Amino acid sequence: MKNIGLLFGIIMLVVAAGCRERNTVLSDPGVSLPEEPEMPVFAVEAVALNDEAVELLGRDSERAMTLLDQAIAQQPNYHLAYANKGTLLIEKKQYHEAARCFEKAASLRPRCAEYYVGLAFALARSGNLEGARRWSRYAIAAYNLRLQTDRKDSFTRLNRALVVFILGYKDLALQEIEAVLHEDPDFGPAQGLRAEIESTDESDPWTILGLD
Repeated sequence: MKNIGLLFGIIMLVVAAGCRERNTVLSDPGVSLPEEPEMPVFAVEAVALNDEAVELLGRDSERAMTLLDQAIAQQPNYHLAYANKGTLLIEKKQYHEAARCFEKAASLRPRCAEYYVGLAFALARSGNLEGARRWSRYAIAAYNLRLQTDRKDSFTRLNRALVVFILGYKDLALQEIEAVLHEDPDFGPAQGLRAEIESTDESDPWTILGLD
């Protein structure tokens, strides 16, 4: 997810740089992702605690938090438990703590785009917009890696378009959605995202994630 002749020249340079950034943000978000470490086998008990907590999200947040803390205590490198705890903390509007959880999840699984989106949202809501924009670019880079395996993965393309919109490039996001719809005009998720983008207040694009 800025003498008269000299001033005019500076403005032209800023505008030109902005155009280049807008045109390349999809193909080159300007960041490099770490290598994905080999995933360990997670303890059955930790997985069960995490799964039980997920079932409780939105119904019993205190119990869910307890279960997630227990899962992390049993398996300190269990990235899913950190991400789910971050989601729960966002629900509680504890954004600084949520950011730390998503940052930990991303450090354990550095090519998972969704962890960067969660981190960016938590940072944005805590007032760190610069950090939010920076980590949003990591999300785009992660989506790009996913698309190297399947360039026609429509859901990944839509998720990437969503992040591009959050970064302030509404036209580019809509272009990506239209490209998906050109291949499948009846693809409901693309139609839905297009409508959401058109109706979202651009002064606070983060609301489109529905995490508030």
